Amino acid sequence: MSVKRLTIELDDIPDVSRPTTSPSSLLSQETLPARQGGTELPHRQADYQDVDAGPSPETGKPANAFGRTLADLVFAFGNRSEFVPTFLVVIACIISVGRLQKISDLWITAAFALALNATWFGISCILKLFPRKVK
Repeated sequence: MSVKRLTIELDDIPDVSRPTTSPSSLLSQETLPARQGGTELPHRQADYQDVDAGPSPETGKPANAFGRTLADLVFAFGNRSEFVPTFLVVIACIISVGRLQKISDLWITAAFALALNATWFGISCILKLFPRKVK
């Protein structure tokens, strides 16, 4: 069985030489300018410049002009001394809420909070006492 091949050659030279125009029903009465101003990168445009993005006097680092990711927030709050104990107490409350039957059972929550905080700060103290040797 033989296969016949048919080659179709399209001459698109006239279409390339002139651009396609929109239908007259879609054209508005106003005509747009032929060329808009060039687009620049956001850090070079005046609209995106933040006057408060200079270095902060406390840290000397430039302020972050954009939003933060979840990892950035965890890292930022993890370095604050009041956040970690509060977070661990909240975790202890979540863990022990199923075991609470009366008001005197709050010692369970306190025990969980104490154990979590002792573990967290105990590991921090051990790491400070015995620093790892980095090659």
